[in-house]
Amino acid sequence: MAVRSIRQAKVRGKRVIIRVDMNVPFDHKGRIRDDFRIRESLATIRFVLRRGGSVFVLLHRGRPVGRDPKLSIIPIAERAAKILGVGVRVVSDLTRERPEKYQKMRVLFSENIRFFDGEEKDSPKFAKVLAGWGDLYVNDALAVSHRAAASIVAITKFLPSYTGLLLASEISALDRVLKNPRRPFAVILGGAKAETKIPYIALLLKKADELIPGGVILNTLWAGWGHETGKSVVEKSQFSNAKKLNRERRLLIPDDVSVLTGNIIKGPMRVIPLASVGRGDYILDLGPASVRKFAPILYKTRTVLWNGPLGNTDRVGGDRATRALAKILKRSRARIVVGGGDLEAALKKEKVVGSRVFVSTGGGAMLEYVAFGTLPGIEALKRE
Repeated sequence: MAVRSIRQAKVRGKRVIIRVDMNVPFDHKGRIRDDFRIRESLATIRFVLRRGGSVFVLLHRGRPVGRDPKLSIIPIAERAAKILGVGVRVVSDLTRERPEKYQKMRVLFSENIRFFDGEEKDSPKFAKVLAGWGDLYVNDALAVSHRAAASIVAITKFLPSYTGLLLASEISALDRVLKNPRRPFAVILGGAKAETKIPYIALLLKKADELIPGGVILNTLWAGWGHETGKSVVEKSQFSNAKKLNRERRLLIPDDVSVLTGNIIKGPMRVIPLASVGRGDYILDLGPASVRKFAPILYKTRTVLWNGPLGNTDRVGGDRATRALAKILKRSRARIVVGGGDLEAALKKEKVVGSRVFVSTGGGAMLEYVAFGTLPGIEALKRE
């Protein structure tokens, strides 16, 4: 059964519940650093408003333990209101407040949906409460559709359910580029979350011709194979998965890395062979020899799936390899699928833009979709 688009729904006079992903990065002063995901998520909201409906937006921020004021979505709602040019109200506690109180408001945002215990348990009881706030449900959040959560899966049992415009466009683009990729097909896998990426490497390698790891993914693989990674961030929970990939020839390991030695905040930066990383070193980024090694491979590729930066881009000098590979791809003829706003910003700096570049809001969810061809949140929309 195919999923239905919000374009097929009659929304005039109805409240549409829309699950979005506006989980944007903040700086140390609590200011939004990049509003890419907010802007990408507004198309469906605008669509409903223009057709005479109203919206109740469900979203999360971070991974709160209980109700954490530091992870309130109020700054996100305020930024969305500014871009939309409409008034927005935030419902502090949707389990205690009544929908009738907000009947005249066209745009409502729920406070962080992960403040509520039933969300990540995919609780039908909590989903029923959510459903009470609207007449229709729309999933417009690829980035969380790999999770069985009440606002993604269970809610579809209680309301007519549809895909949003962003989710539909992301699925279409991923299918078009990746189901029958032009070859050679390369995957670049970096970022700070190994647990959401390493489990998919074996499946991705069944579809790709080569895979280049960076960031915490590289650190974890290297440590899992018994090598020294010093003070670098690794995820020990993924060592067993790493060991299964030890002899995979299509997994291209960098030759050198940039490291900080001693003090990982202010220590001197130097370039050393990956095999020479010592106990006092912190791996910051891939080194120039690695970039030169990968350059001819990437220049020849015709499809690239890139998820996550290759170094720690929050540190000075941690974006050099990412920007260097972006420059190489700019000169190539590859179709490029990019996962995540942080990486999208880096590619924009190098002017890697245009019709052959598609930026997905999904991270781990995008990888899972490429690996399996579907997600729990998408399957839930197929219910009669």
